[in-house]
Amino acid sequence: TNKEFMFNGIFGPRSSQVQVFDQVGPPLIDAVMTGTQAACIAYGQTGSGKTHTMVGDLGQHIGTLGQRRLDPGGAGLVYRCVSDIFQRIEA
Repeated sequence: TNKEFMFNGIFGPRSSQVQVFDQVGPPLIDAVMTGTQAACIAYGQTGSGKTHTMVGDLGQHIGTLGQRRLDPGGAGLVYRCVSDIFQRIEA
């Protein structure tokens, strides 16, 4: 059976979190802010970086208690979208 799949975009292994957000985030956020539902699906082989793309670098360990601090430069799509939504609400 032949199946066809449509993609809005594909990112290579050297794509940065910023590049992914810049292309994917604004249309999703625009839809949410106008009352429409939005979804982003990360699809790929095990170990290909889906979780890293969506969540990003959760931070680095600081101190001896294993506390974590978010590295905004490594933030994933979810963090960037939520941050952008709050920025738009405050504006």
